[in-house]
Amino acid sequence: MRFYGLMILMAFLFQSATSTDATFISGKVINKLNGKPLTGVQVIASSKEHSDTALSNRNGSFRLDVEPGEYQIRFTYFFSNDSTIDKFTVSKGSNNLNDVEIEPNTMSLQGVRIMRSKSDTSRKIISVDDAHRSVDGSMAMKISERELEGTYPLAPASSKGEGADIDGLSRREDASSPAPKESIGLLSKESAFDTKASVGAGKNNVKAGTLTSGEVNDFRKWEMWNDISADQLKDYKGQWKFNLKERYTVQLVTIDNKPVVDCIANLINANGEEVWSGRSDNTGKIELWADIYNEAQTADYNYSIEVNSKDRKYQIKQAKKFREGINILRIEEYCDLPDNVDIVFTVDATGSMGDEINYLKAELTDIISKLKEKHKEKKINLGTVFYRDDTDDYTVKKSDLNSDISVTSNFIAEQVAGGGGDFPEAVDLALMTSINEISWSPKAITRIIFLILDAPPHTNPLVLERLQEITAKAALSGIRIVPVACSGVDKSTEYILRSVALATNGTYVFLTDHSGVGDKHIEPTTDKYDVELMNSLFLRLIDQFTIVPECSGDTQFARTGDNNNIFNQDEKHLSESSPDYKDIFESAKCYPNPTESDFTIELIHDVDEMYITDIAGKLIIKMERLSEGKHSMSLNDYPTGIYFIKFRIKEHWGSTKIMLIH
Repeated sequence: MRFYGLMILMAFLFQSATSTDATFISGKVINKLNGKPLTGVQVIASSKEHSDTALSNRNGSFRLDVEPGEYQIRFTYFFSNDSTIDKFTVSKGSNNLNDVEIEPNTMSLQGVRIMRSKSDTSRKIISVDDAHRSVDGSMAMKISERELEGTYPLAPASSKGEGADIDGLSRREDASSPAPKESIGLLSKESAFDTKASVGAGKNNVKAGTLTSGEVNDFRKWEMWNDISADQLKDYKGQWKFNLKERYTVQLVTIDNKPVVDCIANLINANGEEVWSGRSDNTGKIELWADIYNEAQTADYNYSIEVNSKDRKYQIKQAKKFREGINILRIEEYCDLPDNVDIVFTVDATGSMGDEINYLKAELTDIISKLKEKHKEKKINLGTVFYRDDTDDYTVKKSDLNSDISVTSNFIAEQVAGGGGDFPEAVDLALMTSINEISWSPKAITRIIFLILDAPPHTNPLVLERLQEITAKAALSGIRIVPVACSGVDKSTEYILRSVALATNGTYVFLTDHSGVGDKHIEPTTDKYDVELMNSLFLRLIDQFTIVPECSGDTQFARTGDNNNIFNQDEKHLSESSPDYKDIFESAKCYPNPTESDFTIELIHDVDEMYITDIAGKLIIKMERLSEGKHSMSLNDYPTGIYFIKFRIKEHWGSTKIMLIH
């Protein structure tokens, strides 16, 4: 027994020594244009005997495990020229590179085609000019234009049709998707859309207020991702490597009981490692995720939360999972709100978007024209990214954030749909441009990317890793991604879009068939939703993400007058003509209203369930089986703001609003 104990001790000491003596190259990649960390740069270290590849993460950091020797280190980002370090000598142990500067370049790429083998998912670019670097970092072969045209012809844009199966993704598996159990909402089923349906294909007939849409906000559900158990979605978790189950919500409150906006928090595991980072939104909440990219989640970990605000650190040593409650933390500072609202429209401009892109341009132009009027008290900055695929005449075009709305409107007006050729598109590169290269405000009330698309990213390992890290970068930067699914999106794409929305504190939006515009739109995997005009839905979401109590004054709120319809999604509605309508909606009275903390809910019926949400629709308190009579409630721990009380009686939902003013 003593012998075996000695052997175990020696093995442990040997393993410790081995890990201590590991040889690696580490460093950080910086965007030369703005000095910020650059995510998604491929770093390749090559010697005669050894080669290793890494991708810069959400913080711009990378690590390459190598053997001692002499290496060439190459940095590849997008279609920028490669940066190389020749004859870099690696010694045993840690070898650190100082910050490496890369200048991103999203200019048009001409004369490039992708060569894709059915048996090999790697992607190599072949250029009619000199050898050009591939998106994956591999060196392209130099061949003649004649060989290029004769060997791997591109599929026409129309290949995005029925039955196309590229990268293992089926185009129209959704054709037989069942209709939702109920889809009444803001635009009733009886609403006459036949006048819109005849809106001509000609550009002259295109006008705003045509496209119809819906929203599925997974943050509003009792249990995260109840829909994922449905057969339509559950099989895609392994494909996309996104697994959002372990959610930790943080509520930050100031000394004067206002929300702490745009403050960073980190989720720390038992080993002291940062596993996820996020920024507080306009309600002071931060969404943090454990093991988001691990299929086998380590649920036994003890997590803590660290918050950094104005050079002070705060800690929650035993973090509660969302199903156990919200982690509330009071920050020792007073209300200090930024003015900036940053919004970027990132739009798929491939050929398959041709059925809807002119309408989308009209809707976006209309939304932009209304934003300045609706939010006069804010500094609205708008930007746009249009993208295609890395086989097209351009991959990404951008118009940076600008407070002059005409700049964005004019840029949108110039864009047309074209290119494509297979189902997946360069979504990862579009997001890298939108997150890495847009001049986001250092402090903002909200930052939003509306990602408008009809096709998923490619599925090779490099793209998946890029997508993971750029999503984490968005969360760290406080950028909400709001995907907008157009005609042609399938269930696999719905899964990844809803995952990205959850990971970045966003929501999932989709176009519907009610407008009569475009090809068929799939129904989302959910029980019910409302139908809204797209431009109204966008403006509603922007309202939800920007409403804040003003720092001065007890009763002043920014933009609270026209938001009574914010939470009309996901519940079974009762027609105003129903004999039960008045009875249901007068079943609950709240007083005092406004309240400083405690209040009473008086019920004239038994209530099956009741919940309280913040202005963004996120659940903060849930109650079940409340009897008729008076019930005492408290919002003492939450910041000044508007809260909604939803209650269910006889399978119907009612609601009321309460204002909290500490």
